Amino acid sequence: MSTINWAPLCELIHSHQKFLLSCHVRPDADALGSELALACFLRELGKDVRIINPSAHPRSMDFLVQEHEVRYVGDGVSTSEFEWAEVHIVLDTSAWSQLPGLANFYRKTDSKKVIIDHHVSSDSLGADEYKDVTSPATGCLVYDLGCALNCSLNPEIATLLYAAIATDTGWFRFPSTTAYTMQIIGELIKAGAEPHQIYELLYEQNN
Repeated sequence: MSTINWAPLCELIHSHQKFLLSCHVRPDADALGSELALACFLRELGKDVRIINPSAHPRSMDFLVQEHEVRYVGDGVSTSEFEWAEVHIVLDTSAWSQLPGLANFYRKTDSKKVIIDHHVSSDSLGADEYKDVTSPATGCLVYDLGCALNCSLNPEIATLLYAAIATDTGWFRFPSTTAYTMQIIGELIKAGAEPHQIYELLYEQNN
């Protein structure tokens, strides 16, 4: 389990209503899956959520997005949409270079800034950081946050987090994979994630 103390972030979430979520440019499944899973958790708590990323996701990940509205910089996004948020959470990066276009909006707003990430490289983004560089994926951290918030798992969230964790661990081949990683994966499968289907949708649907 992550060593992160989630209590301050849980308090922040419970005390605010409007949340903007973003991830890094050219999002991979860990970035997008973590972002969308967090959106689901926040909406379960009755929060208003918008998602704006630096760039569009690959079409191979459309099955993760489903009914979510995911917008991106260059798609008519205005400053007012960033000013709308009380809290802006950036997932799977803490580097300015990974936020092209979006960084300018990020700097201009007075919203509370939060980073959830597992990468070693880091810039000072003026945010509260919830980072664990020993975690194999940001998806693991979002899973832990969901537990801390007492949110429930369902097949959609399980699919999102399974895709996030499986891809960032090289389908569990990388040394970062731990017993706790597999414990999470077991819970996600119990909640409805279907590993064979997720793999096929990510890698074989266009073959």
